[in-house]
Amino acid sequence: MEMLLIAAGILAFTALALSGKLRVLVQGFFSLFVEDLAKTPEGAEAVYNQAIEVKQREYAQANDTLMKISGQVDTTKRSLAAAQSNLKETEAKCDRFAQAGQFDKVALFSEDRDSVIDEIKSLQEMVKALEPALADAQFINTMKEKELVELKRDKRSKIEELKRNKQLKEVYDSMDDLKRQTHVDKLLETVNNNVKETREMAVGARTVYNNKVSTQMNTADQEDRKNRSNTYVDELKAKYAKGNQTPVVKNVLKE
Repeated sequence: MEMLLIAAGILAFTALALSGKLRVLVQGFFSLFVEDLAKTPEGAEAVYNQAIEVKQREYAQANDTLMKISGQVDTTKRSLAAAQSNLKETEAKCDRFAQAGQFDKVALFSEDRDSVIDEIKSLQEMVKALEPALADAQFINTMKEKELVELKRDKRSKIEELKRNKQLKEVYDSMDDLKRQTHVDKLLETVNNNVKETREMAVGARTVYNNKVSTQMNTADQEDRKNRSNTYVDELKAKYAKGNQTPVVKNVLKE
């Protein structure tokens, strides 16, 4: 029974450890996803909106604190002024009763006077303590308001820059695609190369043909036939140019 309990405890601990590792992995993947998302204008805008929401809450809290402290200072000062006025009235009453010889009433209002003096001292100490707190609250409120305004301005500037950079990248990517050879361009290049190659082959074949002995012999024979034909024509011209004289025609075949 004890072994079963120990085994169950080990399994439970292992499950918790694995769940903790899984949670860390999930958080890691989520952080990477958010970082990649923040690189886009839409993702950056979402991040800025979240940051602005936080700053707005901080500014609202600072503003509430400022109003609360301002109200406390104002209320305390009004109470102090009322207490000081009450002290003057109490002392005036004591003076009148003393002049009238009614010292029993003087003693009664004297106790009120002491209470009012204690109240005045307490209120003065409260004002003295609240005034630095009010200054700090005003400083924090101004700072939080400035942070919020700057964050909103930074959001507009950065989002516009991200959009502009994205558009420029798309333009240059498009131009790069236009410069890149397509399948048809490669086929045309192949055709042109083949035309050049076959032209060179034709010129080479002609040169080889002309340089062959048989070709040279045929060419020489053709020139010889042409020369003999020209000689025969010249003889006929000479024959009929001189009238009926019988010319001597050379036997070209025998020669």
